[in-house]
Amino acid sequence: MLVNEMKTYAQLQEEYGGKYIAILEGGVIEWAKSFEELIRKIKKKKFDEKKLTFEYIEPKGAAVVY
Repeated sequence: MLVNEMKTYAQLQEEYGGKYIAILEGGVIEWAKSFEELIRKIKKKKFDEKKLTFEYIEPKGAAVVY
């Protein structure tokens, strides 16, 4: 799978809002609705998990307080 170009958070929300993503070298390489599903996809494709960044993308328009 080719690595997508780096996107802004707003662009990520448009495409992956409410999902978990795996990032390699600045681009999204895989996504899933749950973290467990994402890990299964990554292991199936044999990506080196140590080189990946995992992130949950908040749905567009979500109000989040940390």
